[in-house]
Amino acid sequence: MDNKKYNFIFIVFIGLFLIFFISGCTVTEENIDEVAAKMQDAYNNINTIQFHQVQTFKIDPKESSQENLEDDLKRGAILSEGYLITKFVTDVYIEKPDKEKIDYSRTEGYMVDQISKLIAGNEMYEEFSDRIYKFTCVEQIRKEPNFLKNLQDILNKHKLELVGTETIFDREAYKIKLETDQFMWIDKETYLPLKEVTNLYEIIYSNYRINEDLSDSIFFPPSNKKLIEQGCPLEKKVSEAPESGEEPPPAKTIPGESPTTLPRKTIVEGEPCDAESFNDGIACYDYCISIGKNAASCGEGICKCI
Repeated sequence: MDNKKYNFIFIVFIGLFLIFFISGCTVTEENIDEVAAKMQDAYNNINTIQFHQVQTFKIDPKESSQENLEDDLKRGAILSEGYLITKFVTDVYIEKPDKEKIDYSRTEGYMVDQISKLIAGNEMYEEFSDRIYKFTCVEQIRKEPNFLKNLQDILNKHKLELVGTETIFDREAYKIKLETDQFMWIDKETYLPLKEVTNLYEIIYSNYRINEDLSDSIFFPPSNKKLIEQGCPLEKKVSEAPESGEEPPPAKTIPGESPTTLPRKTIVEGEPCDAESFNDGIACYDYCISIGKNAASCGEGICKCI
């Protein structure tokens, strides 16, 4: 009896030991706060980064004029399930704190002829096949979308929810929910995004190279094209009506200056936005998707992210 008793106790002890041992060796799944903290660490540790990016957007044709719609279709965009599908295939180079180069290796749609965009300090260049536009408006340049700024905005401005883990592009990833229909897959090793999806766009990130030396030549504009210099676009300022009810005087312009026609506008949420203007709608939409929203509107006379 004693031997049986001791054998029973020994078996129970071994069983409990195995339970505790296995439990101790099991990796506890990270929660969203831990994932977000490691995403922030990854962001903080980046000095230079380069990667490949494929962006596919859906645009409601009703928001485009018939002329622009036909032009986009001629340039390679397609109509699918009631949307105009536009794709950008790009290579991105960023060096903190203020250098960024985006090379458009292939595009479809309304920016089909743009080759690259470069930001270096307080200057921005947009290169086309036959010309380069140089911008020196610091306020405008600071509003330009940026991969690292977008990543920081996701961490600071969104309520994140960890949905689970998935294997994507042969990489283990956290699936994170940002909004009702917005999801992002974060690489478990690098804590950088692999994919971002809403009902209106998809972005796929690949070929990350982090903290490798970037050639200075990347951030110099080519010198063999026509250079067109642009300053700050003049903004329309609405004066308050006088108490007498009289119409306010027309806005004054500086002699010798005229509104600048930009190859690509920059509008942020809350700024004036013409609902009838295709370019205004696109500029507002570009900004909204850069901060993680999935739609935009100019319906009330201002750019509004939805």
